[in-house]
Amino acid sequence: GALGEIGDTAAVPTLIHAVGDIQPEVRKEAIIALKSFRDVNTLDRLLTTLDDEDVSVRKATAQTLEVFGSTAVPYLLKKLRDQNPDVRRMSATIIGNIGESIGIHLLAETASDPDVEVRAAVIVALGKIGDSKGVPALSKTIKDLTMTKSGKTIQQLSGAALKELGTEDAI
Repeated sequence: GALGEIGDTAAVPTLIHAVGDIQPEVRKEAIIALKSFRDVNTLDRLLTTLDDEDVSVRKATAQTLEVFGSTAVPYLLKKLRDQNPDVRRMSATIIGNIGESIGIHLLAETASDPDVEVRAAVIVALGKIGDSKGVPALSKTIKDLTMTKSGKTIQQLSGAALKELGTEDAI
């Protein structure tokens, strides 16, 4: 945090290096510090921590990427194709939290992901973004009765997302 608060861009290379530290607390603090710089050159490095073994590092990464806003979305869209379902899920969640409809077609395609938690994150993201281009993907998932870890079915999440879009009649 302190290096980021100072705002000296000379600290960025040191922080990028610290993102790879063996200690999770050091990685997390480096990621948090990078948030204040919003340096597009750090995005690739930050994205590598979406699958960090430490949950606090992953949370810090998500929060930092959200600060980048629409700048991060193209990078996150690429991560929707990652082999790790947790990375795909987090990427979809962050895109939804950013709320930009850039690349919504790629997000919508991911609504048919084989992993139920990825599908759930995509559906919620499509609802949050609120772009009607997400309706066809949501309409396809409305009959999916698969249960998610949250205790809701894909069908329930799809219905809620369609309602957010004002198109519950698509059900």
